[in-house]
Amino acid sequence: MLGGCEDTCLDADGQCTVSTPCEALAFTCPSPTATVITLGVGDPVVGGVDALAAPGDVVLSNGVVSAVIDALDHPHYVAPTGGQLLDLVS
Repeated sequence: MLGGCEDTCLDADGQCTVSTPCEALAFTCPSPTATVITLGVGDPVVGGVDALAAPGDVVLSNGVVSAVIDALDHPHYVAPTGGQLLDLVS
């Protein structure tokens, strides 16, 4: 073992338990729903005037955060296909 290093779980013996560094951290979900929509012509664009979303792109939202994925047949910029994350807003 290298000098100054403590035992770690890297030996994969199956007996290692690592304590969490953030025991007080709690995940909550105030809105336990998720929505998936395909943007249509005239639909409001998530993210405002700087958003890259366009009709045909997919919006995933949990009510707190929304992500826009470009449609497979609508690549943006130099991407060879769609499926890329375009916008992520809260």
